[in-house]
Amino acid sequence: MKRIIRQTVLSTLAFLISTALLVSAQALPVSAADLAGTETKVSAEDNWTGHISYVLGYKRVGSEWSPANDHVEFGILDLDFRRMSWPVSLAAQLLLSYTGGVPDGLAGNNSGSYEFNFGLRKVWDTDGRISPFLGGGPSVIGASNSEFTKFSNHDNANVQDNNSTALGFWLNAGSYVHVTESFDVGLMAQYSWGEIRLGGKNLNAGGLHLLSMLGYHW
Repeated sequence: MKRIIRQTVLSTLAFLISTALLVSAQALPVSAADLAGTETKVSAEDNWTGHISYVLGYKRVGSEWSPANDHVEFGILDLDFRRMSWPVSLAAQLLLSYTGGVPDGLAGNNSGSYEFNFGLRKVWDTDGRISPFLGGGPSVIGASNSEFTKFSNHDNANVQDNNSTALGFWLNAGSYVHVTESFDVGLMAQYSWGEIRLGGKNLNAGGLHLLSMLGYHW
């Protein structure tokens, strides 16, 4: 699981850096026009807009996970962005969840899931402070079970027993609340699905997500 998360984080960082460079390049003035003393006007429709957020909340997985159905979930990334002229935004998420238990029949004393979601999101920009949204798309989704062992006060290990990844999908709905011109909070409900086989057991690594959001808007 650590290797997959590491690769996903690196891919996400590369994606963010590429996006930032693209946005920065879009915002740079035209040097030749400046040197010639001419005024360059950029259409508002060519500007970029978007949101980047940290998310934290709750994930409820299916009954096949019993008794480890309730997970704490945090999101390293929730992102959407578009040109002003586009009808929808590109979207991406990286979500991780954890619970101090394992499904019946599996070894270990803790388990969790991970999702790298990408797709499209429609954000309705209103004149007020609230911007509702709907989104969805494909997902790379997985889970693992592990055994946490404490050898001494300064020596411990979390040894992974099983790990499995599959393709799935996600759908969500929520709302951004613009606290300031650049600062957002929000709430989001989401459903995801991806069937995996973990330690000989068929599980849906997705589930129902209830998430709070804290982030930046441009």
